[in-house]
Amino acid sequence: MSIDNSSNSNMKAISLAQLMKLKNRYEERILECRQIVNTFNSTVAGSDTPNVRTAFENHLLLTKRLIVLKTKLDEANRGFQRQRLFEISEKKGLLLWMKGLDTTHGKKPFATNDDAYYKAEIRLEEKTQICSKLDDEIFRLQEEIDTFNASTSVWVPTEFDSLTATTV
Repeated sequence: MSIDNSSNSNMKAISLAQLMKLKNRYEERILECRQIVNTFNSTVAGSDTPNVRTAFENHLLLTKRLIVLKTKLDEANRGFQRQRLFEISEKKGLLLWMKGLDTTHGKKPFATNDDAYYKAEIRLEEKTQICSKLDDEIFRLQEEIDTFNASTSVWVPTEFDSLTATTV
């Protein structure tokens, strides 16, 4: 499935999976440019430093391109795919919470108070079943998301393959 049909020779189709990898590379490169500017913007005169101006300009260019990539990703994830993403996020949060839930029932081992008796509303067996069911649901949703990401294409400018316009 293709999200956008482009006959422009300066455009190329890539899968959503590739788009997300490219977006992540852009984010990493933007952070590298930011680090160069932060570290070397003000140094002792005559020091051998990277070209801060070039790093700053690359940061601006890469940020503009990142906005385009994120917009394309957002457009592609509209509808049911967006629902899947929200659903998997909430299920992962629920699973994390459930895994940390204290299910102590009865006397707590090594308790200093011999009279302390604990009553768990959700016991270990039920917690284990809930976690197992959530794991299965998360796995199913991730498979659906991965299939969608691999089979859905978006069009991006060919120059977006280059993470810099100039060398730092």
